[in-house]
Amino acid sequence: KNVKNMIWVLTQRLRLDKNNRLYDMQNDFGQRTDVSQKFPAEKKRLKAAAEKYRTEVLSELPQKDQRPFVIAHPGHEYTQMPARDAYGVGGVKRSCKHPNCSYYTNWTQTADCICWDVDVVKSGRFEVMLYYTCPAKDIGSSVTLSCGDSSLKFKISEAHDSPLIGAEADRIPRWESYVKDWKKISIGEINLTAGKACLKMQATDIPGSQVMEFRLLLFKRVDHIM
Repeated sequence: KNVKNMIWVLTQRLRLDKNNRLYDMQNDFGQRTDVSQKFPAEKKRLKAAAEKYRTEVLSELPQKDQRPFVIAHPGHEYTQMPARDAYGVGGVKRSCKHPNCSYYTNWTQTADCICWDVDVVKSGRFEVMLYYTCPAKDIGSSVTLSCGDSSLKFKISEAHDSPLIGAEADRIPRWESYVKDWKKISIGEINLTAGKACLKMQATDIPGSQVMEFRLLLFKRVDHIM
């Protein structure tokens, strides 16, 4: 979506939406009736405010945020790399289109992978913890975590399944992602070299119907922290 077109302007009473429809929020909270003809001067003023914001603010923003995620900062023992900041390649899917609290599912092919563009601030050695769920019928997948020239191989050997927490109490399904009771395990240690790289998880063998459902990687620096 083009963020330059996703602008709403509000006053204490009126709301101009992204399609230039004007609503009287005091008398029409459900926004059912366009009152543009009733308030032409106010609409003109709000459209001008939207255009000013589009020209002076949004014009300076990049069309796509290319900044990598910082990892291995020397002043911090831990770094989290959650699913919300990753991008999937292949058939993997987010649990929800809204990133916050989302996790990855439908990880069924060895060509699929979960990636982050990262900037390793300081080289070092890190223990890696994985947060995941996997039913007993699907355990056994072999996975490689790589970053630059370094890699760590591990296997999903412990089953842990979880229902969607809160789903049973909702009359209407949420827009946001449901969460699960994630299992945390240590998958080993990896050396990270300072610089920009692609952090990637990819399965090499999937004996069941899926690799796992993935929520988070947690890196703990195990060398000396300066």
